[in-house]
Amino acid sequence: MRQRKNHETNGSMKKHWMMIGLGLGSLYATAQEVPPSEKVPLPNQEYTCKEVHINTSTHQTTLLGNVDFKTDFLEIKNADTLIYDQKTHGIVALGLKQFSFSGAVYLAKDATHQRLRYKLGDTTAYLD
Repeated sequence: MRQRKNHETNGSMKKHWMMIGLGLGSLYATAQEVPPSEKVPLPNQEYTCKEVHINTSTHQTTLLGNVDFKTDFLEIKNADTLIYDQKTHGIVALGLKQFSFSGAVYLAKDATHQRLRYKLGDTTAYLD
């Protein structure tokens, strides 16, 4: 009798793990394919990431985990974090792995090339 109960418990656990896995998969898909109504903090920009955090008090949107971000002038691939400020229309990309930019790029004297600063629509980016 006891073995059967353990078997049922294991089957139940498998169902729970399956539901957790499906839930995380849905969360991941939702984070990557954010509906247009939720993309308001980053108007007319294309992006994918693992997580999106919107802080309404600071007017900042933070994209986390394998961030890909694209504008007319700038394309960032696989950054750790991207922070967008709605008031200044500025972005800061941290943990920068790869980017391309159509415009001038200014390098800081002792740049580690891990942070990129850019204001949407500008033709200048700053790498430090």
